Formats: sequence, C-alpha cells, structure tokens
Amino acid sequence: MKFIKVIVLTLSLFIASNSTVCYGAIYDKDEYNEICKVLQENSIVDEIKPRNTYINRKECIKGVMRVIGTTDEVANEWCNVLFYEPIFSDIHGYVDGKLDLGNGYIIFAGVHRIALGIPEVIAIVSNEKYYDINFKPDNTAKVKDCVAFIMRCIKERENIENCDKLFSDAEEMGLISKNDSFYNDKYLYAYAYYNMLYRMLNEQRYYYVKEYVKEKDMDVGYTIFDLFTKDEERKITYLEFLKQREK
Repeated sequence: MKFIKVIVLTLSLFIASNSTVCYGAIYDKDEYNEICKVLQENSIVDEIKPRNTYINRKECIKGVMRVIGTTDEVANEWCNVLFYEPIFSDIHGYVDGKLDLGNGYIIFAGVHRIALGIPEVIAIVSNEKYYDINFKPDNTAKVKDCVAFIMRCIKERENIENCDKLFSDAEEMGLISKNDSFYNDKYLYAYAYYNMLYRMLNEQRYYYVKEYVKEKDMDVGYTIFDLFTKDEERKITYLEFLKQREK
C-alpha cells in the first residue's frame, strides 16, 4: 500500500512540474460562492446572476476589461471620444441622448482590438460589397468569445482574429480544459463566465490599463489614449494588480 502511495505521489509531482497552470471548473457551492465574492469585491461584475443565466457580449467584454483595470471613469471618457468613423457601427457613447457606460467599455476594447466586430453586408454596388462592422452587444456571448477576449489580454497579439486558434492556445496553457462542464457549450452561462473571469484574475498580468487620474489628463504622455499598456515582466497577477490599486 505504501508503495502505491509513493508511485501516486511521484506521478503527481511529475505532472505538476511539467505542465502549465491548470484550472478546474468549480462545482462545490462554497467554492463557487467564494469565486463570486472575489469578483464582486474587486468590482469585476456589478451583480451575481443565477448560474444558468446567459451572458451577452456587452456584459462579457465589460468584465474582461475590468480585470485588466478599466473603470467606469475610463469608460465614461471613451463614451465622449469623437471618432471620424465609429469603432463599431452599432456602438455609440450616447444612446437616445444618454451616456451608455457599457458602450464605453466596448469602444475602449475595440480601439485596442480586444473586442472585434462582426462584418455584415449592407449594400452591393457593381458587385462590390460594403460592410458595417457591428459588435452586437445584446447577442448571447459564446464561450469562444469569452476565451478570445481574455486571450487577447494575457498573450501577445498573434492570431488575434482566429477565435478557434485562440481557444486552442487557451487549452494548451490550461486556461480552459476538456474537463470543464462548459467546454463544449456554444453559449456562455454565468457559471462559466464567472469561472473564466476568476481564472483570468489569477493569470500573470500582461496587457493592462493604467490608473486614470482626470486631473492629469492632457499632460504629456498621459491621456486616455495612453492608458493601455503591457507588463513585459509579468511579475504580478491581475488580482494582485487590482488589490494594489485599493491601497
């Protein structure tokens, strides 16, 4: 019996030393509640929804952007940026005369290509197609959407438009696994979304958003256009980064 235990322990240590960080979806109620608590305490999500609630694309990108340090104040500033052409045809900083903070997150994510649009043909003239690039914020997010948004933040920008490749890369690094109950799901439930955000929080920081101080805006090298940056050294996790801001 002791011999078997030694083999099992040795095998476990070998696997741990020869693999990347591997996560498992949280099934235990207390552990799941702890995940939700961490997300709320760090202002990643505004509210915790029932596990089987679908998450739309707007909410999905908002949570991801908050993990990398985007705040409502930053989103507010991006709502007020005037573009020659909108980043997405269906996303504007103001809707019916009212500022839409959620759209501010989308615009910021679109500028830095964390969020990509969905091309739709709007006209064909002399066999030439003209497109609108839409984000479709109210569409239910797919699991692959969520994984792609996250991967564009935590890895270098290769294959940025190839969601299948990004998903494969995420699996290779252990961000998502065939053991996850939501691995084969097409659409994103709250349960899967919160698990993925929690995993992202515990990844080493790469692309992130510097703290915005409005009083410094328009200083040389300090505007909302200079907030998005990256940490080449990856010394801290996103969770540690957000905790430091609270001090």
